[in-house]
Amino acid sequence: MYCAFLLRALGYEDGVDFLYADTLDFAMLHGLFNLSMLDAAPFLRDDLAAVTYQALGADLKDGSTYLLASLVESGAIDAEAARPITEKIEAYRAPDRRQPGLLHRHRRGLYHEYGDGHCR
Repeated sequence: MYCAFLLRALGYEDGVDFLYADTLDFAMLHGLFNLSMLDAAPFLRDDLAAVTYQALGADLKDGSTYLLASLVESGAIDAEAARPITEKIEAYRAPDRRQPGLLHRHRRGLYHEYGDGHCR
């Protein structure tokens, strides 16, 4: 299951932090997706991209940083190649901005939902 793979990338261990059978619930609890993001079935490439994008900005289990920053710091991803997404994640995480919620799929693409109920 792809969500289990992403949770492992964030530092969680199945059988320790979550049960494999409960992967989707654990992934939702930790902000990888919500049910409005995904079609019921089948899990398509578009769904994979949305969940992956959400995971790149998710905090690691230890809370030290988020996944994309960790991958850049370790040299797994080139910092310049990651810069456009890193800048977007950093802007969303900035304390002086309203924090976005999960990505939601709309007819015209993916948008972040803010606490005020608006999507951008």
